[in-house]
Amino acid sequence: MEEGDMMKRFLVIAAALIVSACQTTQGKIDTIPQQGTVFYDEYPTANGRVVVPLPAGKWVVAGSGFNRLGYENPFEEVVLISQSDDEGVSLIEITSSIAVPRYGWGRSTMCERDDMYFLERRTNAKGGIQDCWGLQIINTDLSGDLPAYLKQASQYAKQNNIRLGFDANAVSYNFADRGYFLRVSHLSEPSVADMDTLKRLGKEWYPKVKAGFEGG
Repeated sequence: MEEGDMMKRFLVIAAALIVSACQTTQGKIDTIPQQGTVFYDEYPTANGRVVVPLPAGKWVVAGSGFNRLGYENPFEEVVLISQSDDEGVSLIEITSSIAVPRYGWGRSTMCERDDMYFLERRTNAKGGIQDCWGLQIINTDLSGDLPAYLKQASQYAKQNNIRLGFDANAVSYNFADRGYFLRVSHLSEPSVADMDTLKRLGKEWYPKVKAGFEGG
């Protein structure tokens, strides 16, 4: 085989691999659930490995979609809402990578924050393992110029008479390795879970969330 023919063959194979990768990524994006989808016990993310454990009860997708950190790095973005007489309004916000990046992830800003109520950082390596969790206050006001998935969540809340706009006590987790990224925040009304309660629950959830990130 002549050198020119070998180069043409190489380019054809490379192009086919690129198209296949794009189709695979798009297929994963297409699995992101639509508003109104109900989950119990766990939420399987679009990347096919990471599974987010859910507290007991019915969790409804209020808003969902994806965003891109550069062309090759789409992220799944989802808000789940649960409402009950005992637990009030709870939200879970999930951001998870869909495709494996070429060079890993940059260091997590969450793992370096100094303004959180509580933060436990185990490691935060650029392009490598990231592992931290903590407590913070997140306002649930979903008005203004927001990403599409949060606008969907605001619409869902209004249509279902769910009161938002309160300052929620939140436990947040950030995990990453060479190929995957996950950030999860569980938001609760302060009257339901104060920070001491949430810290205790956060420690209990930590190994479950980490195992879910690792595909366990």
